[in-house]
Amino acid sequence: MMGKSVENEKSQTQELQFQAIVRKATTQQVSITNTEEREWAINPTISTPHDSAKGYFTGRSTFVVPAKGSANYEVTYLPKTMTKKQKVPD
Repeated sequence: MMGKSVENEKSQTQELQFQAIVRKATTQQVSITNTEEREWAINPTISTPHDSAKGYFTGRSTFVVPAKGSANYEVTYLPKTMTKKQKVPD
């Protein structure tokens, strides 16, 4: 068995916005559509622009999308610290 890494296209990246209470999980779904005749078994990547938020987001490590079908991938956000309030300029 052999595999090859393929760089993600920017058009395949979806951004989610979460608002949550500290230590309370919030879940959102991303719809994935498979246009091929074969079932997909994919390993999604969850990333964040802030290194301090790594580990706050979780999702299944392997996700199956049926041939010519779609499925919803769930991303859970569980904040462990509060965000500092930003001062509003006068």
